[in-house]
Amino acid sequence: MPELPEVETVRLSLQSLALGRAIVRVTIRRPQVVRGDVTLLRRGGRIVQLLRHGKQLAFVYDDGRCVCAHLGMTGSLTVRSQSRSQKHDHVVWHFDAGVTSGGGGAMVFRDPRRFGGLWVFDDEQQMRQARWAKLGPDALAISARHLHAGLSKRSCAIKAALLDQTLLAGVGNIYADEALFASSIHPTTPGRDLTLQQVQTLVRHLRRIMRRAIAFRGSSKHTFVDADGKKGNYQNKHKVYDRGGKRCVKCKQTLDRFTCGGRTTVACPRCQPLPASTSLRSS
Repeated sequence: MPELPEVETVRLSLQSLALGRAIVRVTIRRPQVVRGDVTLLRRGGRIVQLLRHGKQLAFVYDDGRCVCAHLGMTGSLTVRSQSRSQKHDHVVWHFDAGVTSGGGGAMVFRDPRRFGGLWVFDDEQQMRQARWAKLGPDALAISARHLHAGLSKRSCAIKAALLDQTLLAGVGNIYADEALFASSIHPTTPGRDLTLQQVQTLVRHLRRIMRRAIAFRGSSKHTFVDADGKKGNYQNKHKVYDRGGKRCVKCKQTLDRFTCGGRTTVACPRCQPLPASTSLRSS
């Protein structure tokens, strides 16, 4: 599933490819992926602002309308020079073919597994109340004290806590594993057991890793592409994610792979000491 760095990469690439371009019509091929007033989505106009919170994007139109997009596991938003449809193209925004309007083409929401979707609202405020008010602070903006306060009430593993979008928005399996490794924190450590100093270290590394991932245009371990259809490169920088059974880049110990919070997890048994009285079954 695309996480904060991937969604931010899509937002940044859409700014140069779709922002301000005239939309002459919208084709909805699979209405089931749209929640809200479909007639609002079918209108033309111009997208004048692209927003992001956590893993979600939002388009604000020149008339105030707002569409929230969640890419789910396999979703993408790409801009094509041709409007020709492809399999799993669910919604297509057709651009004006005039030279001053960018020369045609289309923006396409595609989602083979259909875990994502589009939510249509009258305005941005309505969207924020309905969609983003339920989320925690953005992972690039959350303070260590805020996160520490939230974790103090949670007995679950820190890995599971980081994946909870109501605690902080934007972290998924990839960047939880990477940030915990960089912070020398074992994923099964109960969230409430972390000291403020440990959380400060975790937040610092999480921000650094995510910003670096954005600079490398995200991780494309599976299907992720940006709005130009290009894959990211940060998967080549992963230290632990999807490297179970391989050697640790720091100490050369074999990396453990196990399940934590219902997700496949990788950690170094030497660099990330297992909490006392905790057993671990590798998979």
